[in-house]
Amino acid sequence: MYNDIFDEARKFLSTKEGEKHLKDSLERVIMELKEYNGKPYARNVIPETLDCFSPVYRIETSDNFLSNVDGKVLYFSHPKKWLVGDRLDSIILRKKVILPDGLIVTQRYFEDTFCQCWSKKQSKKMWEEYGKDPQYRNVAMVSSVDKIMRTLENGKDVLDYSETFWAGEVNYSSFDYDGMDILLRTVADQMAYFKSRTIASCYLEKRSSFDFENEIRLIATNCKLDMGKEFSLVPVVHNFQNFLDGVIIDPRLKNPKLKEEISEELKKRGFKIIEGDVL
Repeated sequence: MYNDIFDEARKFLSTKEGEKHLKDSLERVIMELKEYNGKPYARNVIPETLDCFSPVYRIETSDNFLSNVDGKVLYFSHPKKWLVGDRLDSIILRKKVILPDGLIVTQRYFEDTFCQCWSKKQSKKMWEEYGKDPQYRNVAMVSSVDKIMRTLENGKDVLDYSETFWAGEVNYSSFDYDGMDILLRTVADQMAYFKSRTIASCYLEKRSSFDFENEIRLIATNCKLDMGKEFSLVPVVHNFQNFLDGVIIDPRLKNPKLKEEISEELKKRGFKIIEGDVL
């Protein structure tokens, strides 16, 4: 029986109609492979160990979120703003170094580098930490590293804005000192240190007391807009509906009228409402 089927298939493929069918099928497969989500990123840098396809979350006030949606921008802040919450955040970038002439100086943040923070998990503590609206008019964007990086890597405006976007998982370490007594004594030492970890990874150090954040950071280097400011609005290629899986309304919001108001506004903009974890 199986031989008969194979014989019929061979006969069909030997005809002009069969050859055309085979050619069309191969072209379709090639096109699907080109569109496959696992294709490499053109300009962006992502560690091989980073899970790019699981959900990630970012909490903002609903007003800020809708404003960014209308402007087609993502809010990136300068890392020095992190020091308000933790003065030891990314401390590697502020170690003291000895210059060739003997002068001791302190490393500083790069003024043209901005970052955006996402989380791999939802939690009550994250809503308390970052859902700052007193009426709980907050939302969490739901996406994946893959989708976010793709909307940042295409288009002339974005490439003109930033040379490279990095993504990395924050490393949580047990340290309680500021590290300022550790000197990188020579320029060669400094270069070896930074090259061994890359400049971007120097923004991925945080104390273990913050490990509840399960943080992933997007890092935009060589930014050309909003220089000298504490934030930068990075233009995105696609509409937010194209790279967000949905939006979570702050689970702490119990006012039914207010919740319905925010929900209707999000639905009107074309967003799927996702139920958040029970707090």
